[in-house]
Amino acid sequence: MSTNGDMGSDIWRPWIERAAAAAGVDPACVDVPLIHDLTKQVAHRYDRPMAPVSSFLLGVALGRAAGDGGADQAALARELVDRIVATLPEEAADPGAGGDRA
Repeated sequence: MSTNGDMGSDIWRPWIERAAAAAGVDPACVDVPLIHDLTKQVAHRYDRPMAPVSSFLLGVALGRAAGDGGADQAALARELVDRIVATLPEEAADPGAGGDRA
C-alpha cells in the first residue's frame, strides 16, 4: 500500500509501530515528515540513490547520541538533518552532466 498523502499520515502509524517494535525503537521517535524532508532534499539536490543512505546516517548518529544519554532526540534529529542538508549542493545536479558526486 502506498500513498502520496500527508507525510505525517496516521495510516502509516500501525506499520511504524510494528517496525519500531521489531527494531527495539520507540515509535514516538519516528518523525516521518523530518525523514521525508531529508531524503527529498538529498534526492533532489544531490542523487536519488543517496536518499536512503542519508536516513541511515541520521539513524546511526541518533543511535550513538542516545548511547551518550540525556539528548533531546527530536531536537537532535532536526540539528542532524540541518547538518546533513548543509553538505548538499545549492542547486540540483544537471542529470545530463552527472552532477557533483564528490
